[in-house]
This record gives sequence, C-alpha cells and structure tokens, in this order.
Amino acid sequence: MLESILNADEFLFYFINTNLSNFATDVAMPLITNIVFWIPLFGVFCLFQLWNAYKNKEYKGLFCILCIGIGVLICDQISSTLIKELVGRPRPCHIFTDISLLVNCGAGKSFPSSHAANSMTTAIIISLFYRKHKYWLPLLAILVGLSRIFVGVHYPFDVLCGWILGAGIGVGVYFLYSKIKQNSRHI
Repeated sequence: MLESILNADEFLFYFINTNLSNFATDVAMPLITNIVFWIPLFGVFCLFQLWNAYKNKEYKGLFCILCIGIGVLICDQISSTLIKELVGRPRPCHIFTDISLLVNCGAGKSFPSSHAANSMTTAIIISLFYRKHKYWLPLLAILVGLSRIFVGVHYPFDVLCGWILGAGIGVGVYFLYSKIKQNSRHI
C-alpha cells in the first residue's frame, strides 16, 4: 500500500515537474516559492493593521498578526523539527538527476513541505479573521505549495500533507483566539 502511494507520488512529481513545466512556470515558480517575494506583501498587510489600530482603534488586525506569528512558529516547528526528522524522506532533488531543479535543493528533508504548511497556516488565519477573503487567500497557499513541486524540491504528497497540517494549525490557533476572546472583554 505505502509503496503504491510512493510510486503514485513519484509519477505525479515527474508529471508536474517535467511535463507541465514551461517558460512561464520556469520564471514564475522560483519567485513564488521564494519567501522574499512575499515579505513586501505581508509587510504592507502588517503596516495597514498597525495604521488601522492607531487611527481607528481597531485591534483585530494586531491579533491576526499575533495569531499568524504563533501559528507559523508552531507549524514550522512541528513540520521541520518533528515530522521531517521522524520521517526522514529525502527531497526529490537529492535522488533524481533528470528533473527540472529551479532553485537550490537544500539540505533538509522533504516530508512535509514547510512552505506549504506555513503558507496555508497564514492564509487560513487571515481568512478566518477577514471572512471576505476566505476564497482567494487559500489559493495563494496552494500556489506556493505547487511551486515547490515545479521547482523540484518536494513531492506532491509532501505538499498535500503540508497544506493539511497548515490548515489544521491555522484553524486551531484561531479557535484558541476565539475562546480567549469570548472570555475577555478587552480583546
């Protein structure tokens, strides 16, 4: 059973990484997978939340930023420090030489994708704080996860499990925030 899943995972990896890759994905996916690409967007989001708290005395955004920080910290530690070390799955770029490797392979393990997990945690938390964005924000996290396959550093199953982990942690952090908010008049 596990061997069948791993074979299907490898087949899907090759299909996405080599068959679906083209000039557009070769240019876009290394940008999308790079955290430096997202820092200015998140910086603008944080500045807007700070301005809104100062100008309008609206603190929801500050709590959102705090929840994102807590969520990503928890998610990254669980995925990178705990699960990756327990599973020990090598990255596809450490095994295969006939793939489209568009970024540095990195020395880390493959399962699960921390990029997919952390981006999904962020997207879910923001979506729960700001419900009008609940449809398109997770699509950005999905794009980040797919980029990890296109650039050659993760298998699809790594990404899928990263999304599931990230969504679960995002929902869990927001749930705890909601419970604390219910029990406090100041939040």
